Order: sequence, then structure tokens, then C-alpha cells
Amino acid sequence: MTSDAVPGRPLRVAAVQLAAGPFDVDAAVDGAVAAVEGARGADVVVLPELATTRYDLRRQMHDDAPMPGDARFDRIASAAKLIGAVVVLGFAERHDGATYNSAAVIDRDGSLAGVRRKTHLFADEMKVFRPGSAIEPVSTSAGVLGVAVCFDMELPETMRTLAVRGAELLVVTTANMSPYATYQDVYTRARAMENGLPLVLANWVGPGPRFEFVGSSRIVSQTGEVLADAGDAGPATISADLRVGPIADIDPSIDYLAVRRPELYS
Repeated sequence: MTSDAVPGRPLRVAAVQLAAGPFDVDAAVDGAVAAVEGARGADVVVLPELATTRYDLRRQMHDDAPMPGDARFDRIASAAKLIGAVVVLGFAERHDGATYNSAAVIDRDGSLAGVRRKTHLFADEMKVFRPGSAIEPVSTSAGVLGVAVCFDMELPETMRTLAVRGAELLVVTTANMSPYATYQDVYTRARAMENGLPLVLANWVGPGPRFEFVGSSRIVSQTGEVLADAGDAGPATISADLRVGPIADIDPSIDYLAVRRPELYS
């Protein structure tokens, strides 16, 4: 490893693993607010996919799901402002007659910094949601976040695009279920290593209406070291101190972004 690079700036991140259960907006919002408030001290807090409702693939269930700007969602924004953290969480976004499986990025002041729509839908999600059509990082007061929603992470092109476009931290809000725990273990480390960026993933855990969620929310360094893992025993909040920006511990021989030859890839 090199020792002559300029160290990046410190950033404390937290991933909140929530207990799965039936679709219940009130319980989900209460849980999200408590989770954010319980992560005080973190600069960036990540919650699971569809955190404002819990993960359910019945279309009608999302017709009245909380949206940014309504009182239920704004409780979460207020919690972000209270602890002074950037919060990333999944929600069902209704727009122009369609519903998207999206991630909201709430800045430290409670404002909405951006929304990232899931671009790669998994299995029956295609019956409920419309895929997003853009892959762009979100700029926040804590840095530039490369946000992915669950299955997006499993496509290396998604995370590479976010990295190439300036992401400093990869963030994944997910609802990964059995039997895909081993996939998550591999992808979290691989996406961090191949892009030279730390990664934070937050998942559900336990039984839901149709799926058993595998937990294992985790924080991974840019060199693939698992800094914290919530396991699969139940709800948990994990945290770690990272450095983002110019990083001192990337081996220049495997700086994959630096040696890319995009002219060969199209």
C-alpha cells in the first residue's frame, strides 16, 4: 500500500438494520424516525429499501405511501435535522401516474438533496414499479453519494457509473432476502474494491409477508475490509469511521478507475 497520498476527510457513517414485518406505514415511519434519532453522531445514516412502508409487492399498497412533503415523511426529515445527519432511505415514489422504488437523500438541514430511482428491478418488482432512467450521484453537505437501490448494486455498471461521475461514498438501501445472503457478501466487498470507494448497505432482517430478509447490513472500506456487520439476529445500528476524498491506502497497481480504457467497452 502507498503512504504518500493525501488522506481524505473523516466521515462517520451508520447503517440501520430494521425488523421486517407486514406493510404498515405508521409502524414503518415510527421505526424510521426512532432509527435516525438513535444514530446521533453519524454524518450519514442509511436505512433499508422502502423504509417508509416495509417491503411489499402489492401495487395497491403503495397508493398512499408517504412521500417527501407530507407530514409522515417530514417526521423523518425532522429527525435528520435534529441529529444533523444526511439520511438515505427507500420509499415508494409516485410521479406522473407511475410508482418508482426510490431512495430519498435528506440533507442535514432536513431538505431533500435528491432522489435516486431504482433502475434495475428485481423479479416481481416489475409488476409494481417503473424503472428509473438515470444513474447520477447526489451532492450533499456530507459529500457526494453514489446511491443504489438493492438489485442496482448487483450490476457492476451501476456502481462504476456512480464512481466515474464523482461519487465519494457508495450507499445501498436494500431488501435482500434468502437465499441471496452470499451474493450480498460478495457484492458489497467487490463493488467497494473495484471502485476504490467505501460502501454502506442497510437491509431488513427477519420474516416479511413473502420473504425472509437476511440482514447483514454492513460497512465496507474502499479496500474491501468489512468494518462493521449487523449479522442476521435482529435489528441493529452499526457505525464506522471512514475517510472519503483522496485516499491514502489504494494500491496504485490496482487503481481500477485510473487504468480504465472506456474506448474498448462500448
